[in-house]
This record gives sequence, C-alpha cells and structure tokens, in this order.
Amino acid sequence: MHTATSAVSNVTDNLAPLAETAEPPKFLVVEIANWQRPNFGLPANTVPLDKLVAKYESDPKRRAALQKARAQIAESLDPNQPKTLRTYRLERGYSQAALAADISTTQAQIARIESGKQDVQIGTLLRFAEALKLDPLDAIRAFLAQRNNQSA
Repeated sequence: MHTATSAVSNVTDNLAPLAETAEPPKFLVVEIANWQRPNFGLPANTVPLDKLVAKYESDPKRRAALQKARAQIAESLDPNQPKTLRTYRLERGYSQAALAADISTTQAQIARIESGKQDVQIGTLLRFAEALKLDPLDAIRAFLAQRNNQSA
C-alpha cells in the first residue's frame, strides 16, 4: 500500500535525475496514491447548527429572539445598496428553513437563490413575495439586485 510519505519519497528520488539535465522539465506529475484526509471527528456532544436552530425555533421566546436578531442583522446592512431577497427575509425575521417551508422548497434552494447562483421562475418569486408580504415587482427587483451583487 502506498502512503503519502512513500509517494513523496518516490517523487523526491525521481527528482534527482531531473536536476542533472540541462533543460528543466515542462511539467511534473505527482501522484499520491491512496491518500486519505485525516478524520479528526467531532466532539461527542456536537449538535449540527440546523438542529440547534430548529430546537430554538420551537420555543416561542427563543423564536422571537431569533426573529429580532435577524431583523437587527438586516438593519446593519448597507442602506445604500438595493434590497435583496435575503434582506427582506431577514427584516421579517425568517430563517432560510422557515421560508423554504412556507414556499414549498428546501433551505438549500433558498441559499442558492439568495447567493445569486440560482435562476428562478416567476412562480418562485411570486411565492417569495407572498411569504415575505412584498409587492411581486419588489421581489423581482430584489432578485435582480442580488444577481448584480453576485456578479460584481
């Protein structure tokens, strides 16, 4: 079995003849066979963030605190920039998961849309508008603003 150490020593041994040639090589291919990333594991009491947030969202007091925190994040964003779907979501205190549930999609889809990396259908933007209590044209403008921000 090759290990990373043996692969590196094989490469090092093979470099010696290259150093003696008059012309340097055009490229060098290095193969590390059977290399595996070390798995350090997580501590025993680790809780995934989405599960922790879901737990807090199930408690009315904590849910209200999270909604207030999201609104404060939205307030801290640059007021000179056009509003994006993310800004509207945060202003209304929604998590990505809660918005996804309201518009019948996934949290991952919301994240892709908010990042500007996902094209959307008009129907999806209409569902955003309804859930976030926006005029449909504001939802379209917000989507276009985040697409422009992503490409800048």
